[in-house]
Amino acid sequence: MDFLTELHALLGRYAITDEKEIAPYIIDDRRRYIGDAIAVALPANHDEVVAVLKLTEKYQIPVVPQSGNTSNVGGSVPDKNSGALVLSLKRMRRVLSVDPVNDTIHAEAGVTLQELQEAAKAHDRLFPLTLASQGSAAVGGLLANNAGGTQVLRYGMTRDLTLGYRAVLVDGREINELNALRKNNSGYDLRDLLIGSEGTLAVITEAVLKLYPRPKDTRALILSLADLKSVETVFNAFNDQMHAEMTAFELLSRPTLAKLAQQCPDVRQPEIEPTEWSVLIEFSFFDQNEANDTLVESILEELIEKGHVLDGVISQSENDVNDFWRIREMIPPAHKKAGGNVKHDIAVPRSRLVEFIETVCSELQERYEWLEPSVFGHFGDGNLHFNMGVKPELDQKIVFAHEKDIHAWVHQRVLDFGGTISAEHGIGQLKRETMRIAKDPVALEMMRAIKRVFDPNGRLNPNRLLPK
Repeated sequence: MDFLTELHALLGRYAITDEKEIAPYIIDDRRRYIGDAIAVALPANHDEVVAVLKLTEKYQIPVVPQSGNTSNVGGSVPDKNSGALVLSLKRMRRVLSVDPVNDTIHAEAGVTLQELQEAAKAHDRLFPLTLASQGSAAVGGLLANNAGGTQVLRYGMTRDLTLGYRAVLVDGREINELNALRKNNSGYDLRDLLIGSEGTLAVITEAVLKLYPRPKDTRALILSLADLKSVETVFNAFNDQMHAEMTAFELLSRPTLAKLAQQCPDVRQPEIEPTEWSVLIEFSFFDQNEANDTLVESILEELIEKGHVLDGVISQSENDVNDFWRIREMIPPAHKKAGGNVKHDIAVPRSRLVEFIETVCSELQERYEWLEPSVFGHFGDGNLHFNMGVKPELDQKIVFAHEKDIHAWVHQRVLDFGGTISAEHGIGQLKRETMRIAKDPVALEMMRAIKRVFDPNGRLNPNRLLPK
């Protein structure tokens, strides 16, 4: 018997070898990377993942784990001529338990973020991770990439939301750390090592995640700022008085919103005075109290009086909140529809964000007169989507001819400002070689050593994250 024969015997029709059926699994979400695979395996549960990986160990087959395949950095598709098996966890869709007393949810790796949120809501609980791709992004990928999203400011990254896990090593051995403990100081924490490893160390099949009480009331604001520097004053004003209630603080540039209006006119934007920079702020309250609105309004009035905010609108209903967030969520699809741009998922210390934006945008526009920055993202946690497009009257494809140079410039300047080249999207293959300058040499050496311990032959998601 050979590998494919044994794989078919193990999974039946869920061992896919037909080229047309394989095709959706070997192209990334942005359609920038296309690879090859000898087959796609779709196990139904943890035990079948164990069996598949034992089989790949027997035949020394490379394995590319995949759940929602929503990676923005080419991290979940194989290389060309890789001879790899795509191990898709999309059939593993069970929410295994919800514990409203311990505030935890236990789910398989293929459960989508939206399904996770709905299961929590059914028990009057909140799973706070929020992404635009929540209908397709799944638990396995969220953990593999330590996903962030819009509410990191209040609840933290995926790593902060994870208590326990179950994983399978490349040779089929399993690690069962499915505890639901908030305090567990028992040696090396492999959980924190596996989360964010992009499927290069093990395949996470299940996780126990934290839940929170559901807020009773939510308010969202969209404010037009006097200038970019005002974002610091506005953030500090609300953060100083409403730190626990402020769940999101997003920065939006004028070109970003203009592109949204052009490409998605059905997305309702509030009729407020347009300025070069706006912010979207959300507050969550655990009581319904007029004092909440009074405090928000009093802080806002003072900011307007001092000239930091020129105009704004406060949500009056849940529908308003949803409409405001739809503006934010539809920005990436609008830019994709317009022809795309050169994307950067960067973070620098919040105190240096304004200087970074002004300096690097100016430098790039001096180099490329046709360039139009589209800057938006999570100012509250220092993470911006620092994307570079082309002025509206020009061919959007121009920017891609200079993509490599733009990446190199932005990434070097990010490091100059004490930042990171990847805040929440991971490294994948897009930024793999940049890791040579982005990581401390000794840290990179330790990462390579860890990889050899977990995966001696480099078969698990090969050529990802670590430079060749």
